[in-house]
Amino acid sequence: MEFQWCQQAVTPLTAFLEKVTWQAPIGDVVKINFDGSFRSSSLSGSFGAVARDCEGQVLGAMAGPLFMVCDSFAAEALAALKAMVWARDMRFIDIILEGDALSIIWKVNSPTHDLSPIGPYIEELKLYCSFFHSCKFSHIKRDGNAVGNSLAKYGSSLPANVFWMEEVPSLAMDALLNDCNACHME
Repeated sequence: MEFQWCQQAVTPLTAFLEKVTWQAPIGDVVKINFDGSFRSSSLSGSFGAVARDCEGQVLGAMAGPLFMVCDSFAAEALAALKAMVWARDMRFIDIILEGDALSIIWKVNSPTHDLSPIGPYIEELKLYCSFFHSCKFSHIKRDGNAVGNSLAKYGSSLPANVFWMEEVPSLAMDALLNDCNACHME
């Protein structure tokens, strides 16, 4: 009996520690993984995003710097907004924006008006949803957002936004291949 109780107590912690992998969207939906980073010393940041289809094929990627950023929440919200505008410019119809910043995903999924300092970014994200046939926001742990994370890191070294069509830069290739291997093992 005591053994069973101990096993139950350990299970949630084990589930919390499990490695998360990227999951492909279903059908014609395009999943856009994004990430933002923040540097308090310079009040700057960077962002990265990658768009993939139901087979895990890269449709495009982007990275770049962010200027005059007040904190990490603003960097993540701006990264989501840049990914959303890019998705519209790419003429994607059905999208999922997926990131590892739980607070941003929670705020944008909330029906209430956001009065926080990043509220204007959150409200703009909600408005941009009207440009798409379907638009969802989902959270993924950092392990599952490795491509977005590597692109965001790369963005800090760029003087301006850079875009790739149907590929990612070589520095994100390992993360992309890990995602693809995980998708094909299921």
